[in-house]
This record gives sequence, structure tokens and C-alpha cells, in this order.
Amino acid sequence: MKVNFAPANVIYIGELTVGTPFLADRKSEKGKGLYMKIDKNSGLMRSHFSSNAFAVNLETGQLREFDCCSMVEKVNAEIIFK
Repeated sequence: MKVNFAPANVIYIGELTVGTPFLADRKSEKGKGLYMKIDKNSGLMRSHFSSNAFAVNLETGQLREFDCCSMVEKVNAEIIFK
């Protein structure tokens, strides 16, 4: 997979639509990770009734839960699957 992107602006994750890519601080290490917001109503999320948001890390494939008030950097991205 190849990702070309440019940061756009900083907003609350709750304002992003499903499928939107964004940058956020990593939990386990320094730096930022590139994530994509996913649908929490897919039946796989344990807390789909909460106001939290879920995203997949595009580098590792790991799912992560975000507080709905988390500030993230929305990016304009082109994702190419090879």
C-alpha cells in the first residue's frame, strides 16, 4: 500500500465521516500514526452505543478507540493498494 497525503486541518474526530484519513498521536510510541475512521455500528465494536470513535491504523492494521473529543489532523489522502 502506498499513501500520498497532505495535512488539511485540526478537528474533533467526532466531526469526521467514516472512511476519512487522519493523523493522531500514537499511544505506544512517539510520533503520529495515519488512521482511517471506521463504522462503529458494524457489529464488531463492543461499545457501539458510546460516543467514542474507532479507527484503523493504516500502517499496522490495528483498531483503536478514540474519545469523541480527541483532536486529530484531517488529511487529504490518496491511498493506493498494490
